[in-house]
Amino acid sequence: MLNAFLSQIRKSQLINLLLTKIGGPNSSIGKYIISKMYQHYELHPTNEMMISRDFFTHNDERINAICNELADEKSRNVFKSMIHFRMYMDYTKHPGMELPQYFDSNIISCNENEVFVDVGGYDGLTSVDFINYTHGKFKSIVIFEPDVNCIDMIKSNSVLQDYCDSTIIIPKGAWSKETTLQFAQSSDSASKIIDTDVNINGKATSNNVEVVSVPVTAIDNTPECAGATFIKMDIEGAEWEALHGAKETITCNKPKLAICIYHSDDDMLRLIEYVLALVPEYKVYIRHHSTGVIETVAYFVYEQSK
Repeated sequence: MLNAFLSQIRKSQLINLLLTKIGGPNSSIGKYIISKMYQHYELHPTNEMMISRDFFTHNDERINAICNELADEKSRNVFKSMIHFRMYMDYTKHPGMELPQYFDSNIISCNENEVFVDVGGYDGLTSVDFINYTHGKFKSIVIFEPDVNCIDMIKSNSVLQDYCDSTIIIPKGAWSKETTLQFAQSSDSASKIIDTDVNINGKATSNNVEVVSVPVTAIDNTPECAGATFIKMDIEGAEWEALHGAKETITCNKPKLAICIYHSDDDMLRLIEYVLALVPEYKVYIRHHSTGVIETVAYFVYEQSK
């Protein structure tokens, strides 16, 4: 029972919220909790940890190749630390939580011609952060969000209402092509496209979450994204497909990218490799934005756009 609980903590925001409330991982109680957790994980590694160890051990050459492509030593340290953390849950080597997420002025610079594509809009707050970061001077915001309840939250956000003329909501998921897929509609940041055999009738459930059919499309097929200058993706593991659907946009525009790579071990490597295969000139930065395993982000900046 305890191991199952700690397995869930590893991939949830619970430990992140807990450590934040008690003063962070470097507080006395934070260090105590972390040491106890690590002792347990060391004796009783979860199945996910064992899978991570096997995967990363067998992909050492790919890891080293990616490290050689990263733009700074900090990125290399964060990247290697998070791989180690996924394998061993060793908080003594965790890089820590860095803020702000997506809008670090040392990496990302914006101008009044920005077309910001927020893939996985959720409640709209990332787009609000973008508005604040640009002081309201930008060309447009395009938000992809298939969850109808999340769309209602976006539409009711007072800041986005002030910029409604320059904010476009695409009520679809981002994918590699135009189609319809099954979607776990949890109405929070964990809503996601899923693989399931349940019949879709608007009431079917997967792990007690309503499952519905939603339309998905490619960024390359979305006219509002034709001038994209900055694309952010946090779509619960669908980034691989969405990036393939943005191939032409990335190749032609070379937009700034902020791509969440933490949803799987494979994503930690293949998403970086894929983008660099499209645009080898990108400078790549890795930053981590939680005290747990979630929120590892790869930032891609074309040298002329920084």
